[in-house]
Amino acid sequence: MEVNNKIMYHFNNGIYSDIWQVGNDIDTTDKNFISNFYNFILNFSTSICVNNDDKKELLPLEVLIDKYLKENYDKQAYIELLEIASGFLKNFELSKRELVLEEYRKKYYPNLPSRKKCIWLCETKQLLYWKNKLDIESKKGSLFKVSVTGNLFKSSDQFLPNKEMSILQIYENAKKYWDPDFSVIDEKKIEYLFDGRVKILQKITDSSKL
Repeated sequence: MEVNNKIMYHFNNGIYSDIWQVGNDIDTTDKNFISNFYNFILNFSTSICVNNDDKKELLPLEVLIDKYLKENYDKQAYIELLEIASGFLKNFELSKRELVLEEYRKKYYPNLPSRKKCIWLCETKQLLYWKNKLDIESKKGSLFKVSVTGNLFKSSDQFLPNKEMSILQIYENAKKYWDPDFSVIDEKKIEYLFDGRVKILQKITDSSKL
């Protein structure tokens, strides 16, 4: 839906610290704008920087795993490799889901804001849910009050396909997110995707007073 100077809120985990300053305007319709969240996905790689004969080398994860399988390392080295592989697997599953969601949106709902370029917003009633969900305090994130003019889409992370699904299963379940049934979801768990102009009005240090 189109909104004009609508007051909403944005939790920021520090990724956008350069542009998220009171008084700034952010225009997601700018062709050069891409969210840092999606920029991470587009640049995600399973290569690892390792020390090899006193020099650093970038190796694909599968090459490093093969190397570890052929040679003997101490137990801690294998644990560290498993931790790295686990993180890569989680990022791969996230990237897979987001790329499929974007393809589905472009095909069936091209007029809705893209998760590739959007700003995530919420209203007062969702503040506590997202503060806890995003673990804002431990990440030393910030909350901003904003005024937005443009295209606003209402959904919930509760409708997102499971990241562990196959690509086909994610695609088949994407409609639940882009055409949500709000009768089965708590209003406190709503999220908004916004595409347009964001005016940063205020940095809020104590969200409990809202």
